[in-house]
Amino acid sequence: MNNDASFVNDLQKEAMRQYERLEALRSGQLPMSRFAKPEFVFNQESLIFPADRDPADIVIRRIRALWNDLKDVKFIGRRN
Repeated sequence: MNNDASFVNDLQKEAMRQYERLEALRSGQLPMSRFAKPEFVFNQESLIFPADRDPADIVIRRIRALWNDLKDVKFIGRRN
């Protein structure tokens, strides 16, 4: 049981680290990579947009883009 609590605690810490990093990038507290520009990325949804209000906007948009890319993929061995 203690291992489960430790695992959940580690996941929460990692989620907060990622949230804080996205917020720092979004707000300009951390510099963006020089490659974080439309001409250098395959998918524009990977960028941080001025309209992003918080890290949740960024994550939701990226997950939606991933879902749209994967929803029509036929997986080998998938049973319907």
